[in-house]
Amino acid sequence: MKEKRRDPRIPTQRKAHYFLKEGTSTLQECTVIDVSHKGMGIRFNTSEELHLGSTVIIDLTDSPARKSLYVAGSLRWIEEGVNFFIGGIELTESLDDITLLKLL
Repeated sequence: MKEKRRDPRIPTQRKAHYFLKEGTSTLQECTVIDVSHKGMGIRFNTSEELHLGSTVIIDLTDSPARKSLYVAGSLRWIEEGVNFFIGGIELTESLDDITLLKLL
């Protein structure tokens, strides 16, 4: 299958939280598994049903002492596992180089 991404994804294992704009407003755990300027691969640690096209807000803040870092995007693909999902997010706004490096 031909790769459709313009920017290569860089592997990472960054703990984060998310909520669905169209769904529950409570934060759920997730892990960012790869990242690029325009997208992210996410492991959603939930059995909550996720839908393509959903707007996902991701809280990337790694400690209470740091400034909050939120990104938003649209769920473009999803694969179901046992009590988790792995999906790809197309970001609403591209990440700058400094923010991208913080996520690695």
